[in-house]
Amino acid sequence: MTRLGYDAVTLGNHDFDHGIDHLGQVLAAAPFPVVSSNLVILPEAGSAGLGPAPAAVPFALLDREVQDAAGEVHPLKIGVIGFLPPGTMNALHGSRFRAKVRDIAGTARMCVPLLRGMGAVVLLALAQAGIGAAHDAPGLENAVVPLAAGPGIDAIVSGHAHQVFPGECGSDGDWPPAVDAATGRIHGVPVVAPGFWGSHLGIIDLTLGRDPVTARWRVRDARCEARAIARRDPVSGEVLAEVEPDPVILKMLDRLHRTTMQKASETVGRSRRRLHSYFAAVAPAPAVDIVHRAKLWYAARLVEGTPLADLPLIASTAPFKAGGLAGPGFYVDIPPGDISVTALADLY
Repeated sequence: MTRLGYDAVTLGNHDFDHGIDHLGQVLAAAPFPVVSSNLVILPEAGSAGLGPAPAAVPFALLDREVQDAAGEVHPLKIGVIGFLPPGTMNALHGSRFRAKVRDIAGTARMCVPLLRGMGAVVLLALAQAGIGAAHDAPGLENAVVPLAAGPGIDAIVSGHAHQVFPGECGSDGDWPPAVDAATGRIHGVPVVAPGFWGSHLGIIDLTLGRDPVTARWRVRDARCEARAIARRDPVSGEVLAEVEPDPVILKMLDRLHRTTMQKASETVGRSRRRLHSYFAAVAPAPAVDIVHRAKLWYAARLVEGTPLADLPLIASTAPFKAGGLAGPGFYVDIPPGDISVTALADLY
């Protein structure tokens, strides 16, 4: 991230998957602000000591210099707020902490006047939330539309829902009326959603101008783009890169990549069947079935010898990899034979 020149980041729900202590250690050394405006981490009752917590702040103010069209340099104060999706923070269960995640749009209404009062000329929102419902509601997870409806936010970077915006319709074939997918505006606010797994680069270019009355800078225009890093050949289906890898980053990651691939190739079992998820959304599929059976097997071990042992066991399994937004190549297909750590990750 330092090599890429990050100025600020926000936390997502999966950043907590490896525990609060690990996250705290990682973020304590971050050379840029880590903001999380709607997160409060509290110790569980009776916890002995607070321990490390994420090094996140509710907002950041970045002092930058920008050059105008005439070549003159001006100071610019940029405010950054960031949001976690309510209802998704289950990774702290079993730890000595609990997370309280406030509603996104409501928290923004409190933060925006504060940052404006502290001198923020441009205000950016980093939202681990997708483009969803038109109106706010308690606990709304994909709250970008009501977030944009609030006053004072100049641009929003959206995530979480694996959407590509601008340039894509909603999953039901349409966006709420306030969403302009052609220009990348929601309630007039420029928004970008850069897909998932680094599939796109989200770009928002803001044009600033002086207010003729107050002489203060304000956003006059914006251009949004979700730029794909690859494209699929319509005939062969082959994925073709649109950009060249950064050789410095490749060198930085080389040792980690080799170590990871060595670990991922370790064999953990064997299967006599081909495990795939084709048609899993409409019919039974082996890749989903084996996860289902594993859940039942594990649950049976947990309740064995307890008063719960005679109760029926029910497992629910979702076909995670079954096409959809990720495209026609997003399926599990593991041939019979050795099962590697990579195959386990592919299954679930």
